[in-house]
Amino acid sequence: MARATRTGGREATAAVIPGKAALSVGRPDLQEPEGFTWAALSEAARLESGHTPSRNHPEYWDGGIPWVGLRDATGNHGRLLARTEQTVSELGVENSSTRLLPKDTVCLSRTASVGYVVQLAVAMCTSQDFVNWVCGPDLNPNYLRYLLMSEQEMIRRVAYGTTHQTMYYPDAKALHVLMPGRAQQDAIAEVLGALDDKIASNSTLAGRAKDVIRADLSLARADGERKVLLGQLVEFHNRKRVPLSSRERDVRRGNVPYWGANGVLGHVDKALFNEPLVLVGEDGTVETDDGHPVVHYVWGPTWVNNHAHVLTGRGVSTELLRYLVEAGGVSPLITGAVQPKLSMGNLKRLELVLPVHGLDRVEAHCLALQKRVVACAEESRHLATLRDTLLPHLMS
Repeated sequence: MARATRTGGREATAAVIPGKAALSVGRPDLQEPEGFTWAALSEAARLESGHTPSRNHPEYWDGGIPWVGLRDATGNHGRLLARTEQTVSELGVENSSTRLLPKDTVCLSRTASVGYVVQLAVAMCTSQDFVNWVCGPDLNPNYLRYLLMSEQEMIRRVAYGTTHQTMYYPDAKALHVLMPGRAQQDAIAEVLGALDDKIASNSTLAGRAKDVIRADLSLARADGERKVLLGQLVEFHNRKRVPLSSRERDVRRGNVPYWGANGVLGHVDKALFNEPLVLVGEDGTVETDDGHPVVHYVWGPTWVNNHAHVLTGRGVSTELLRYLVEAGGVSPLITGAVQPKLSMGNLKRLELVLPVHGLDRVEAHCLALQKRVVACAEESRHLATLRDTLLPHLMS
């Protein structure tokens, strides 16, 4: 069923760039499995663009209409998105090119952090950093979400640019998908959805464990607290960091997470670290909306680029260090108007608040609960690998 594309601009590219299983720019000359058909995505779904209302008008923002930005996508890749970090107002929608997209719209990030996929759990708007598909009756949006997730590597391959990679609209308009009938799409989505349900359950359990650690630390502080500069409690390992360009990462593709300030940017073939670490954003993404540093706790084989500080605990465990650092107020330590920067020297001056009494008890409890957090994350990682491995087999 043909759907009108609402993005304007240039027509679809005539190039053919096949993916690994079920996605291609242009219609590929590949054998179709029995019961499957290569179809233009624009014929099964309406392609919509996004937009950012003017920041010069405060009345366009904080109006309760969810607005999807890149951080929402990178933090919720592959999930149903129920809430966003920012909202816009009806006035913002009326006075900009942003559109309120219906529930179940599938959104793909196309700039900077390319290839992240979310599906709207409620009606939302998106920034211009996304291409969005409103599925017609012949295409299950869950099926499309899983398909795009499995083809993230191919999507990044068709992004261009030296400073910021971008997937341009002519390529998005030319996308073709391998589609079975609707009943089979529903069945495939149900199988993969069962794995996602378990991953979501693990995420909830891990979140509760983290909340208990924070509450335990807060309760201990209520009995008396003392302030210590971060530089007194950490070892920096920044000299071991090595940045890799996207092209270098493509050549060195593997299973080791490649971390930046804002999360995992890809996977490479070798690790620089293999121990629990606390990563703190150094430039670019360095501060949360409420003024805390951007912090990640990582373990196992890891590669870190030069946009994140690499820390381990000294005098406290690295596990507890993560919770102490994330509670710090970092705004006064950030420099740079255009590109925010949190230098090592300034980060060392970050004040950490420790309890006067009971630190050993809090630490022991933190270590036990953090083991549970890691176990949930490891199981979810294996389930996600199984899910992504299953999809091409389900399409054969």
